[in-house]
Amino acid sequence: MIEGIGIGLPRELAQIALGQTNEFPGFLELAPENWMGVKGRWGRILEILVERYPITCHALSLSLGGQEPLDWNFLCATKLFLKRHRIDMFSDHLASCRSGNYPYDLSPLSFDHATAQRVVSRIRYVQNFLERRIAIEPISYLASSKSQMDESTFICNVLEEANCDLVLDLTSVYVNAHNHSYDPKEFITSLPLERVVSIHIGGHEGQEFKVNSRGSPIGQEVLDLFSWTIGRLPAVPVVLEREYNFLPYTSLMEEMRGLQAICDQRWEALSVQTI
Repeated sequence: MIEGIGIGLPRELAQIALGQTNEFPGFLELAPENWMGVKGRWGRILEILVERYPITCHALSLSLGGQEPLDWNFLCATKLFLKRHRIDMFSDHLASCRSGNYPYDLSPLSFDHATAQRVVSRIRYVQNFLERRIAIEPISYLASSKSQMDESTFICNVLEEANCDLVLDLTSVYVNAHNHSYDPKEFITSLPLERVVSIHIGGHEGQEFKVNSRGSPIGQEVLDLFSWTIGRLPAVPVVLEREYNFLPYTSLMEEMRGLQAICDQRWEALSVQTI
């Protein structure tokens, strides 16, 4: 079972992760697009990492909200990758995407009934094909199109109808709440928290408008939201996201230790309350 504090693993961090002998990271989260089919040196690195660490997969290009046909070749490759490396937890974004070149361009969806039904149908198909339950992660966005329902209602409908799980990106929640003037705690409370299987957290940037950049240390506002949120959840794995500005790696280790300390405090208190 995956637990503790892990880190998203772009290739730039792979060799650093190989040299770690500490308690962190507790697991690694891979974007399968970056690792499927790799051979030679990178293939050997992947095999060592899979043997050394528990692995989860967080994909970028399923385009669960898209209107184009699902990418059959990618689905087949994903199924083989998950089976070969014995990976249980798989997720992707509640978004549409155009995957011409990395990084993948994730676009927000219209929160309406037709889009919800399309997404539900695509998630069901993916789950049936992969023979597993998957999780979806709502994304941050600066602008949204005219919608029939609010975002939380849309998410709840998709989760219920597709019978899938939720990755809760707290930085995205904070950024969206700031940019679109709503209370992040009310938003989180409105979600079916029993479906949360993982938390993502990372740095953000900006003043008037904020962006989930994943390129800086976690802001105090997001850490406060993290502490509040995990007090309402059973223990789930937490992923620190960093996509650039990787060094010094010791700073990432300190962030993971800080997240673990918050988890220990909040989840220990929660376990005492339920005895």
